[in-house]
This record gives sequence, structure tokens and C-alpha cells, in this order.
Amino acid sequence: MAPSRKNHEADLGIERELEEDSIEEKGAMATQARILVVDDDPELCEILSEVLTRFDFEVKTALDGRKALELLKKNGFDLVITDLDMPVVGGLTLLRKVREAGGDIPFIFMTGHGSEDDYQKGAAEAGSEYYLVKPVNIELLIEKINSILKSTGVSR
Repeated sequence: MAPSRKNHEADLGIERELEEDSIEEKGAMATQARILVVDDDPELCEILSEVLTRFDFEVKTALDGRKALELLKKNGFDLVITDLDMPVVGGLTLLRKVREAGGDIPFIFMTGHGSEDDYQKGAAEAGSEYYLVKPVNIELLIEKINSILKSTGVSR
């Protein structure tokens, strides 16, 4: 029996009824930054898209790294938020392919496998400040997004 959507959201650690002012409107500024969310869990992609959109981000989603590469070639994004472990093209492979093509877009990695080995692998390539363990803490995610966008000169 599949878990209900509400239970799945709780398992992901994302409160659907997130109070926007609990994060002090940190995501609400003038222009929309463009974010690509990549995860092989369609419900997580949908939930993150809805939450980030409420914070005035323009969000597109991809369910795998191949689709993400297609979207990255066709669209300009300011940030990629991706699962580390996905079939075929995982998050680190996606990062490598983007870098090999000359892209310098920043990445935030998420993983449901919070082992020390996974952390070391992700942090070594992405930097520990760009690595989140699921369940994702939305307040921390918004803080990281805003920090990255500020450091890259993307105005919001």
C-alpha cells in the first residue's frame, strides 16, 4: 500500500502548510531567480516547486539528470538543486557534465543517504555549504539559496 501524500510529505520533512513569515519573507524580493529542481521522486519535485514558488522563485523540475541536462541547454538557470543519488545520471555526474560544457551554475545537493561517506563525496565536489541531507529543512534551504544567489550576483 502506497503512503498517502500527506504521510509522504511528512517523511520528506516538508511542512505543506509552511508559514511564509516563519522564514521572515527571506525569499520575497523583486525579480525571480530561476531554479532547476532535479530529483527522481516526483512528489518531492512538486512539493519543492510549490514551496519555492511561494518564495518568488521561478522553478522548473526534472525527474532525472538527462532531462535536467536538456533543460539546462535550453534555459538559463541561476541555481540547480539536485538529488545526489539518482539512476543513470546522478547529481555529481550532472555537475561534472555542466562543468565540462563550461557552465558555472551553482548546485545544491540533497541526499536521503546521510552517511558520512556520502557527505564526504558530495562535500568534496560541491562544498559542504551546498550539501543538504533529507528530510530537507526548508528554512535552511531558503537561506542557502539566498546566500548562493547573493554571492553569484543574482539580484532578486
